[in-house]
Amino acid sequence: MARLLDSVCRVVGIARRTWDAAGGLPAAEWVTLDLAAARRPDNWFPYLVGIGGVVNCAGALQDSPFEWTRAVHVEGISTLFAACEYLGICRVVHDLIRMAAGQTELRR
Repeated sequence: MARLLDSVCRVVGIARRTWDAAGGLPAAEWVTLDLAAARRPDNWFPYLVGIGGVVNCAGALQDSPFEWTRAVHVEGISTLFAACEYLGICRVVHDLIRMAAGQTELRR
């Protein structure tokens, strides 16, 4: 995301806990949304309209009282992808490995 910001792209970050996420990229716009709770594609529409691409780095490392991996990795991602498809967003990057490794930079 930092490289997208450097290239003068408008970057909108979506996170369940924006206060954590925004610390690493304060120049991005931040919206609070729980990927696992956004159960319908239309939950995403207000945040995706006018967006040229999506980079998904969301993930849950294990089930806990606060996170359910299936809700994030299967249901949440499927809903996000369905919303992208409906809105005609063809540029979608699903980058769970980089998120798990703690990397925040995008590389070509």
